[in-house]
Amino acid sequence: MGSAGSAAKGGLPPPDRIPLRQRLKAWWEGYELSDEGALGAVVEGGEAGAAASANGAHAFVPWSDCHLEVMQSVWGPGMLGPGEDDYILHLVKPLGLNPAMSVLEVGARLGGVARIMAKTFGVWVTALEQEVKLVKAGAGLSEAAGLEKKAPVSVFDPEVYEPKPRAYDAIVSMGFLYRVKHKARLLEALDLALKAGGQVLIIDYVLAKPGQENEPLQAWIEGEANEVAPWSVAQYTRALTERGLEVRITEDITDTIRGKIVNCWADHMAAVGNEAGDPRIAATLVHEVELWTRRVQALQHGGLRICRLYARKQAGSNLLSDW
Repeated sequence: MGSAGSAAKGGLPPPDRIPLRQRLKAWWEGYELSDEGALGAVVEGGEAGAAASANGAHAFVPWSDCHLEVMQSVWGPGMLGPGEDDYILHLVKPLGLNPAMSVLEVGARLGGVARIMAKTFGVWVTALEQEVKLVKAGAGLSEAAGLEKKAPVSVFDPEVYEPKPRAYDAIVSMGFLYRVKHKARLLEALDLALKAGGQVLIIDYVLAKPGQENEPLQAWIEGEANEVAPWSVAQYTRALTERGLEVRITEDITDTIRGKIVNCWADHMAAVGNEAGDPRIAATLVHEVELWTRRVQALQHGGLRICRLYARKQAGSNLLSDW
């Protein structure tokens, strides 16, 4: 995926003069804008007016107010990825949440999932996030929702985190653990945080066949903002069972999530006009479309999957963690 040079052949406009909506469509559908034929297909229909360039004076700034605004306009308030309220509730259903339970969420981003759980079930959620800017924004959203006590968002470092032992009835992590380098150490710490009979729910990018690399998978690895270290389902299952947890669900939800990603972006692009207005928004949109395109292509062709794993700890288990 990428943009072209200063001008196209055959009298067609250069890519940074193509309307933003058409440029996003090109990136999303896999056009190479430096190619004359692809460029012609993008501007077919005469929509070739001037547009704000994402390569102009305003560069993309991660987790800026503009970035967070654009992300939530795509995914919904408080969210930075696919998952409307009803689907989040479907994912957490095995936990059987109720007001007497305490939940630890690892990798909470803006705290959207934590607030959904707190509002729906009255559960107490400790939401932990690594990015300081997201913690600040997420804490503000929880306060605005009146959930600063039920769903506070706090900063943590997953590489050194040590939670309070036997403090939580359930631990939830959605789309985060694949970015943790020392995953075994973190899982050890999380095991210590579980009460006897506690539950673990993990939604994560996983490798279909560890050790097998291809171009879409490598593009995904290289294109992520953070270093990634995905496990396979077998690795998660082995780690959980070795800790005395019974793995009850290992569900491949790739097709569902991929469909939600594509639909959300399709809806958003349909609402984007031909003019960007703010060059910062243009830069952010281009960055995010390229990022999610790499993810979708890896999910579709690169041996990358998304899995939901659910496990329950035996009520009488007193094992020490040695993952």
